[in-house]
Amino acid sequence: MDFTASSLFFHMLAGTRVSSKPHLDLVNLPLVAEQIAAHHGETASQKEVCIMVDVAPDVLVIGDLVELRRALAQIVADALENTPPGGRVIIAGETSNGSVTLTISDDGPCTTAPHIWERLYGNTRSGPGAGIGQRVVEEVIKSHGGRSDVARQAKKGSRFVLQLPVRG
Repeated sequence: MDFTASSLFFHMLAGTRVSSKPHLDLVNLPLVAEQIAAHHGETASQKEVCIMVDVAPDVLVIGDLVELRRALAQIVADALENTPPGGRVIIAGETSNGSVTLTISDDGPCTTAPHIWERLYGNTRSGPGAGIGQRVVEEVIKSHGGRSDVARQAKKGSRFVLQLPVRG
């Protein structure tokens, strides 16, 4: 199920989840990360940006595949958009102590944390943008019992961390 920008905007203004009927399955996050990297491969190649995936094979959660894919794809798309030629976008993931941690890092300009999760704050890195995408990410992760965070990296770029319970 694919939503238009106006549909996403309506859902965010209403303060509702994007999908009101989650379909729970065992989600293979390494496979999802590889699919998202492949989906963005042509854009990355045109921008001369390398997308790398380093997600351990045991990174599995029970969740809504469509929503989790949408959240991860949103962060990767933003990272790719903000990473300069020659840069990298890295999707990493591991399981530890009953939770899954996915980290998406990039070499682009730093984002303005912590405001990125505020509704309609806007895209603080590349100019125009309503800020809906990152709010969708936060809502999806929260609906799965997880949390999301963003931090500036030491040298440059942003690091998005998504933590989810293994059982969803």
